[in-house]
Amino acid sequence: MKTKQIMYRRYVDLLPQEKRFYTINQEYLELNECNKCEEIESTYDLYWDCDYNLKGWTCLCKECYEEEGGEPFEN
Repeated sequence: MKTKQIMYRRYVDLLPQEKRFYTINQEYLELNECNKCEEIESTYDLYWDCDYNLKGWTCLCKECYEEEGGEPFEN
């Protein structure tokens, strides 16, 4: 199975073998889920609450970040 088969899909929509692949390889492939829309994306493509004000969310994809009106923290 390849990573591109599960990227940008919701975990609940994955087939059983795809869920197993995601669960086993999540850390190795550096994948994570947007807390709002639950899409699987690269950890590095998500906005995290340690760097941005996400209005109560832990991590958001670009679309959800823009929808929520997130802002970067001041340095």
